[in-house]
Amino acid sequence: MIYTSAQVALSMAEAVLDGWIPGNAQTLYEQGIQASLNQYGVGAGYAQYITNSVVAYSAATAKSQIGTQRWLATYLQGYEGWANWRRTGFPALAPAANAQTESGQIPRRQGYSSTERDLNGPNYDAALARQGFAQDDLDGRVWWDN
Repeated sequence: MIYTSAQVALSMAEAVLDGWIPGNAQTLYEQGIQASLNQYGVGAGYAQYITNSVVAYSAATAKSQIGTQRWLATYLQGYEGWANWRRTGFPALAPAANAQTESGQIPRRQGYSSTERDLNGPNYDAALARQGFAQDDLDGRVWWDN
């Protein structure tokens, strides 16, 4: 899958909230959830799932709800869920007790490979400097990471 219907609907719901496009954020949010559940073969549980107090759309918590549902919809699709979590901060995640980063936190960026460092040292150092990093820091935030 390159971009699923769940991702499209949830992206559009966020865009409505941000005022980028016209539309109904709640309708798009619910369509995104339905598409996500269908994608994973559990769409029959939609009616019950959508009535859960944490899931049922609320204008007051819509940003976090959309972010959480986007994370759930893309969790098994590689980097997409991680990128959206870094961009939005939703869902609220905590690092594992045995986190392997130096800081013990969830990484905020992917480090460069040791091959890049070893074979392209001057450009490697320049790229880190342009990003504001003294070293290849997994806790450093890229420009779009809120």
